[in-house]
Amino acid sequence: MVVVAVAWGSCFPLLDWGVRGGSPLWFVTWRALVAGLALLCVVAVSSRRRADHRVRLPVQTWSLVGVLAVLNVATAFAAMAESLTASVTTGVASVLGNAQALLVVLPAWWLFGERPKAAEMVGVAVGIGGLMLVATPAGAGGGVWLALLAAASVAAGTLLARRLAVVDVLVL
Repeated sequence: MVVVAVAWGSCFPLLDWGVRGGSPLWFVTWRALVAGLALLCVVAVSSRRRADHRVRLPVQTWSLVGVLAVLNVATAFAAMAESLTASVTTGVASVLGNAQALLVVLPAWWLFGERPKAAEMVGVAVGIGGLMLVATPAGAGGGVWLALLAAASVAAGTLLARRLAVVDVLVL
């Protein structure tokens, strides 16, 4: 978990470094391509390989995959990178951009009937209060909203991915 937390937490500082002197959208495009190629290499050497590598899915599933790609890659990466060019510090952007856990609880209750426990609701309320404490001094500028858009995109993608649970996502 420590490795995941460090990797996830370093996202905005690394984005800040990457977008210096260049286009944020080009940087996130290359970031997505490199990550995709790395996953392709993992699949190539994975024990999950099958004799038939073609992925046969219904059109509706491919539509969901397309929406998931737009949410988790295009919108989230672009909003993350652009939030840093809109006068928000990397610390504020990191906190706001990683708020997706708070943004999943209530929609999961509505969409999937996963009623949160009282302690979870208290945690969400405290978390949202903490976000307000972080965001308020930063102002209500575009960077704050872009960081929250990145979090909302990842949260929506997380909820959508539940509908794709039958698909081998690594191979896909």
